Amino acid sequence: MSWYRVFSGDLLIGWSMLEAGDRPRATAFGNFVASHHYDRLQRDFIACREDDQVLMGLNVVGVDGKLKAVSVHIADYSDFGEGISIAVYGISEPPFDRLFPCS
Repeated sequence: MSWYRVFSGDLLIGWSMLEAGDRPRATAFGNFVASHHYDRLQRDFIACREDDQVLMGLNVVGVDGKLKAVSVHIADYSDFGEGISIAVYGISEPPFDRLFPCS
């Protein structure tokens, strides 16, 4: 397993190992580890945690480059004492099976 970098536009906001996957949906999930840049956007992510986040400009980059996906979503429930998670939906490039062979 490797770390994936998570960006909002050009700003590195954190990382995830994308520890779990759903092969039929080509979707990967994981815990999100925030960078110090996330602090200035956290309020926005909390406000839209259950909404479409397309305006946040999220993208995920692994060792093979940027993941082509239908959408990326960060669920920040830290204001409830819970963690922050990320989901990358509909991964098509690099091929999901190559990125996550065991899921």
